[in-house]
Amino acid sequence: MIEYMNRKVLKNILLFLFVMIFSINANALSEEEYFHLRDSLQQQVNITAGHERVDALFNLVRHIVAYEQDTAEALIREEFELAENLGYTNGLAQAYQNKGSLFYQRDDFAKAFENFQQASTLFEEAGNYIEAGTSLFYIVPIYSFTGNNALNRELFLRIMTFYKKAANKANLGMLYHWMAYHYNNFDNNPELAKQSIQKALQMDQGNTPTIVISGWYGSLALAYSKSGQFDSSLIALNQANNYLKGKTYDDEVTRLINERDLGNVLTHLGKTDSAIYYIEKSRRKADSLSYLYGVAICCFSLGQINMGNHNYEDAIANFSIAFNKADEINRTGNFFSNNDKKYTTEWIGDAWPGYPKYVTRGGKKYWAKILLKNTSYYLSESYRLYGDADMAFQYYRAYHAWSDSLKAIERIRDLLGLQIAYETRLKDRKIDTLSQANKLKEIRLRQSIYLIIGLGAFILLSISYMLLFNRQRKLREEQEKGLLKQKLFQLQLNPHFIFNSLSSIQHLVVEEDTEKASIYLARFSNLIRNILYSSSDDAITLENEIKNIENYLTLQKLRYNKKFDYTIDADPALEIENIEIPVMLAQPFIENAIEHGVKHKGSKGHIRVGFKLHDNLLEFEVEDDGIGRQKAQEILQQQNKDHRSMATAITLERIQVLNRKRKKKIRLEIVDLVDANGIPLGTKVRFEIPLT
Repeated sequence: MIEYMNRKVLKNILLFLFVMIFSINANALSEEEYFHLRDSLQQQVNITAGHERVDALFNLVRHIVAYEQDTAEALIREEFELAENLGYTNGLAQAYQNKGSLFYQRDDFAKAFENFQQASTLFEEAGNYIEAGTSLFYIVPIYSFTGNNALNRELFLRIMTFYKKAANKANLGMLYHWMAYHYNNFDNNPELAKQSIQKALQMDQGNTPTIVISGWYGSLALAYSKSGQFDSSLIALNQANNYLKGKTYDDEVTRLINERDLGNVLTHLGKTDSAIYYIEKSRRKADSLSYLYGVAICCFSLGQINMGNHNYEDAIANFSIAFNKADEINRTGNFFSNNDKKYTTEWIGDAWPGYPKYVTRGGKKYWAKILLKNTSYYLSESYRLYGDADMAFQYYRAYHAWSDSLKAIERIRDLLGLQIAYETRLKDRKIDTLSQANKLKEIRLRQSIYLIIGLGAFILLSISYMLLFNRQRKLREEQEKGLLKQKLFQLQLNPHFIFNSLSSIQHLVVEEDTEKASIYLARFSNLIRNILYSSSDDAITLENEIKNIENYLTLQKLRYNKKFDYTIDADPALEIENIEIPVMLAQPFIENAIEHGVKHKGSKGHIRVGFKLHDNLLEFEVEDDGIGRQKAQEILQQQNKDHRSMATAITLERIQVLNRKRKKKIRLEIVDLVDANGIPLGTKVRFEIPLT
């Protein structure tokens, strides 16, 4: 049992110190100090005009956005209006950044992400590289919360590029600290975390606040602990404490976190009495500061030590305190019980390893639920070992209730993560396309310059021209191919399909049909993931294409309330796992079959997708029994005279590009199905794809 408990203690070593990135103030503020600074910033707004007023509004909103969101929202609207009227790009970027912070505080991470991206783009355009990097910096915790930590690695490099352009070592130091946090908690790579902290320390030019340097050494201590170098961790923690010379509130909070982490390290070294001393000291200090989360975490650590010593009565007492404090945080959304600390900078070093940092009211409740789940489990175990079966069962039920609550949050988080990953990839594609266009412009400019040179260098110019011409042609083909991919990508994942699918799944959740909701959610996740992963490829196996089509049709059938049935037939002679075809050729026509065929049919429709082998050709058919193309076009004209379907045009353009490099060409045929009297019976789309 002791060995089991030691593993649990190791798993729950808590992260050291990190000041929340979205806190506007670097230090703790009393209510009087908060409003004094607020009035000063408001005065700057009142006495300025033009560009200076936009800048003053930016600083005021930064100060109040976490606490006065309605006021901040009105000021942001003024920021936008004034910056747009002035044509002030930097001011417009400031407005987008503040709007992103507002959405972030409201836990609307998708909109926060969109606004931070736009802010960074505009700041870069205005040459404000510090704020361009900082706007991206704000996206880091959004990626972490939504399970997109792999994207953070690329984001760190982009932020670093901006801060290096601005030659801003202070921001680089903070960035290296965040990278250490990422390596410690998500990549499980303490060696890279150590290297990042060393780089952060090299950024100090003697003007870095001592409390920030203390935090860097705290992260270094965590990296040593994760490497099993507990003696080195103790040294780093002592260095962290050496930088805390003051008696400010921030110093006190940092010191109590140091002492608790010191106790955790001593636990691993087998020095239990010393560990209890430091954790108990940290708990008393947290209690005196009304710091609920600090008390809860210390009591949780003490309860684990008590269990390891078979002192179940004290374990129950400590875990119960931790449970009650976590319950208060979950109810109030605050880490402090003292109202005087409403405007206090809250420290976020107290995250469970592997869980993201984001300090909003919803974020604090999320952490509280994690702590409630873990304390419920340990209370159940403590009561069981103490011999109180009734209480053990009560907390065992509580453990599962909190686990289910967290799973529900994580399911929403995963969906949000897919949306943000999709938007990130889409933006990256736009950047790549723009980069190719810029390269093409550069080449054309060179051509113009070369053509000015006299006849005396005619031969050299001719050779240069031919080389450039060939290169231009290749780039144009690549650009054309890239644009087609982007158009196809948008056809595959248009927002209407995404949000309507999510709405249908949400309806099942509301109706408490969790089994169907889970099935459709799995199909939706698989479809989105497969499309994202294959979006950069030219070909896909027939097996995976069939899976994508089936997932797509299943979701559309749910969306249209079983308005149609479908069948997918594949010739047994086809080796579907080995045959490759162009990605999502038929998807636009399947969508047309639904939207313009069976959707308007008076009775239930049917869609057939078939694959068969004929004379070394893959015949690929999409057939519906809908109202036919002519009737569908009449309905569209009535609904929207300017409507123009792009699916067929884009697909024909794709086939034309693909056929340029093929000896045997892909063919497309669209047939209007009619009966003997000429009455429409539907539409059939047939592809013939050569297999060699």
